[in-house]
Parts: sequence; C-alpha cells; structure tokens
Amino acid sequence: MLSIHCIQHVPFENPGCLLEWAQSHQYPFDITHVYRQESLPTLDHFDWLILMGGPMSVNDESLYPWLIQEKRFIEAALKADKKIIGICLGAQLLASVLGASVYSQSEKEIGWHPIRWNKAAKSKSCFAQIPDSLEVFHWHGETFALPADSVLLAGSAACEHQAFFYREQALALQFHLEVKPENVQSLVDHCRSDLTPSRFVQSEAVILQRSSRCRILNGFFYKILNNLLSSDFLV
Repeated sequence: MLSIHCIQHVPFENPGCLLEWAQSHQYPFDITHVYRQESLPTLDHFDWLILMGGPMSVNDESLYPWLIQEKRFIEAALKADKKIIGICLGAQLLASVLGASVYSQSEKEIGWHPIRWNKAAKSKSCFAQIPDSLEVFHWHGETFALPADSVLLAGSAACEHQAFFYREQALALQFHLEVKPENVQSLVDHCRSDLTPSRFVQSEAVILQRSSRCRILNGFFYKILNNLLSSDFLV
C-alpha cells in the first residue's frame, strides 16, 4: 500500500485534487502543516513526499526558520530514495536542495498561461497522454536554475524552467495542476496584492472566470499520477 505524506506551507494552499486522487486509491495521506510548527514524520512513515506551494521564497529562512528544517528533511528523503513531487514553492525547494539557485524572474507569471512540454517529457510514459501545449495555472514570481543530473520537461513564454525530473526520483512542477476552483479563489483572496498588471499577470476577474478549467487540469494530473504508478518512479 503506497503511503503519501504532504508538506503544506500555508493554510490556503492545500493538496487540492491530490488528496482526492489518493483517497480514490485508498492510499494513506497525511499532512504536516509546517507553518503551525508541526513535527515532520520519520522517513519510514511514507513512500511518496508531496511538497506544496506557498507565497514565501526558499531564500526566506530568516523569516521562516522552518524552511531550514524542511530542506534538511527533503535532502534526507532524497538520500533515502523516497519519491518526491514538488509543486510551485515545492519545486523551488527541490531545486534548492539539489544545489540550484532560486531567484526572481524578470516578470511574475500569474493566471492561466500555456506551457509547452519538450521532447524529453514526451519520451516519458507518465506524460504520454498530455498534449504538447497545455494551459495551466501559475502563481509565482521566482524560478530556479536546472539542477545537475535533472532533465528539463517544460517551459513557458515567461519562464524557461517550468518542470524537471531528477533521476526518475523527483518531479518538480512550477505550475499548478492540483488546484480546484476553491483553491484559485483562496489564492486570489490571500495574495491579491500580487496582481499588479503586466504581460503575464492576469486580472482577478479573468483568473476567477477561467477557474472552470480546474477540472481539465485535475484530469491531466490524474493521468500523470496514474502513469507514475506504473513507471520507474516507483522502482
């Protein structure tokens, strides 16, 4: 029985459809809310580790001291050959732990914007049923350099590094496939100050109007997760 543990960084960025997917397979799914100073589990407690998003930077250790402990935990999980999926901040945490820099983009990317999967992604079975171009949900102002021994999977007009695989063990996604309409609404409610008009920042009205796309994204995420179950990600 696959056991999944999730690290949540703020109250308003929860696992979304990831929890529903796990429940549909009857997989145990636990959450550590690090912003509440909850203790992280022992490494034998889980098989997969999910790292959620958050508005902070991976470099904000002085403001959020729990980032130091979480980075050490991620490093230990990698050494223990645990499988990891990082989303948005979680992807940036993976990059940072793997020795890559995380830095501000020239422009924020917020709202519904397309990404393009590259040949490396299309060669992997977990992305076999995903279209070459996919409009996904973004909310980030930072990005990451590509870690050593990793493979770039996707990019966008605003951000070259949108996703990577690390040694078939960790999957980093800068964008959000897990969001449900209520997750989009929560991000708008809590991070409205980020919505300063620019090329890649949509208005609140547009973001909320297009949140009906969440069901489509969730469907694609389910396909990716189901494909991971039968791939080298579990080896």
